[in-house]
Amino acid sequence: MANSSKEYAYYLEGNKIAIVEKDVSFDNNVDSKDYGPGVSRQRWESPQSSVTNGLEVNYVYAPTYNLNFGGFTIPNSSTQGAAIFGIFGWTVIGGYLSFVVGPGQLNNGYTNFASSGLDEELGTAGTDSILIGGSSRWNGVHKIKARGDGYLQTNTKFSSILEIQTLSIDLHDEDFTVDDDNVGNGISYLFQNDSSNTVYFFLRDGDINSDGTQTVATANQQIFKATFDGNYTLTVSHTLFIDTLLGATATVGTGITWSEIAITGDYMDDVTNGDYHLNKIIKDNCVLYGKSAFNNMEDESFELDLPNYLQKALVYYIKGKLAEDSGNIELKEYSMREFKKMIEKHENSRISGLRIISSGLHAIR
Repeated sequence: MANSSKEYAYYLEGNKIAIVEKDVSFDNNVDSKDYGPGVSRQRWESPQSSVTNGLEVNYVYAPTYNLNFGGFTIPNSSTQGAAIFGIFGWTVIGGYLSFVVGPGQLNNGYTNFASSGLDEELGTAGTDSILIGGSSRWNGVHKIKARGDGYLQTNTKFSSILEIQTLSIDLHDEDFTVDDDNVGNGISYLFQNDSSNTVYFFLRDGDINSDGTQTVATANQQIFKATFDGNYTLTVSHTLFIDTLLGATATVGTGITWSEIAITGDYMDDVTNGDYHLNKIIKDNCVLYGKSAFNNMEDESFELDLPNYLQKALVYYIKGKLAEDSGNIELKEYSMREFKKMIEKHENSRISGLRIISSGLHAIR
């Protein structure tokens, strides 16, 4: 039986890396003694088969932030500064990406990010930033635009419509119903692709006080799980909140769990023709790090965590660009040659296994 060999490669698209496998169709029998190298097709495709022992991918990046904590940390715990929060998902408020965190326990109200008690951990809107980790889409640093009750709005613009503003609603017996005058831009529009699917939403009051507090009834300050009837009604089945049994074993990025409590009877507080905002939530359990949990790169004092060879390469690259700007082409060419040498040395340092020097045509001379 012929030995099976596979050839892999990778390509970069933005900040993502993709693995591809070479798909080869031979024009003869690979098990035959008369086998030759002729092929009828050769192309790169998604991996065609599983790899028993896995693939190891090494890559290097220049970070724009450093995490500055270590070891034991309890997410959502005020006893440790509450610099780390478990986030249920994201939505769009006023055209800007916003992260939603629910209550710490049932019927306990939203976690108020606008509270002055979190000034030290979250900082000032328009000045300070937060870091998102573990998200399926939004990992990285985001500047704070506003801190609200149950959400944190960032300066990251996003055009998707996930919000109904100044919505007149009726809440009765677990049903969330849009009044007739909101048919054109109400629930039927926001959830038009979600008929019979599970959806998540939360409520905000139309009037927000200067300190970020809102007048939404406490029973309505929840992340709600519901189904959409395809018309004008959301039927709420559960509320979701961060499990308070994190205890002393919770660690950064782990141990954050979300509990569901089934709603029975007339749980939600009735509101007739209330001036509410409704936000559809895209579930994306991730972690929000406050400003005290990381250092963001802002100036030349930031320490880049680069390997030794890449540090030297960076110095030569900067020297080359300065020489080019000053018109010293000879120094520029020398610096860029040294830059490439350091990159090559770094690449060679990552090659494991035996280094064999062969004799004959391909020997080193």
